[in-house]
Amino acid sequence: MISLQSILACSGAWISLCLHELHDWNQGIFGIDGGTIAITPSRSDGATILPVEVRRGGGSLIFSAAEKTDGLLLVHLTRMHDVHACVQLVFQGCARQFACYDPMTDMTLVGLMPKQEKPDGWVAVRLEGNPWHIDHSAATGEPRPPVPMREWQAAGQDAIILRLPA
Repeated sequence: MISLQSILACSGAWISLCLHELHDWNQGIFGIDGGTIAITPSRSDGATILPVEVRRGGGSLIFSAAEKTDGLLLVHLTRMHDVHACVQLVFQGCARQFACYDPMTDMTLVGLMPKQEKPDGWVAVRLEGNPWHIDHSAATGEPRPPVPMREWQAAGQDAIILRLPA
């Protein structure tokens, strides 16, 4: 079946998909090795989990702007063993973006605002480790300990570009 195959975006490749196409596929893994994967929102039922493996060439993940969508995309971004390639996460039409780091699980979640249990937009990206060395905390007003987080502002641009260090 085609839904069980992996898809690799090699250098120069541009793969463009809508959220509902990913939800229907929703098996296998995407790889990025110098190419670009562009994902646009669309009506979709529930949440779609998309594993993306970063290879030696790195690459870009572009998430288009959305005014309203029922679907939610959760990207689990991992790097192949000993791969330290640069990766760009591009959030179009986004005024601000957050990343929260959980030291207990050594995971960073991009797209989750403090005090919320779902992303501010239609996409969240889960990363292993703490690539931006987030160490300052934001008090959430909850009885829980403060959450180590970072915020980026668009500053007049039409997108927020987060670069994962090599």
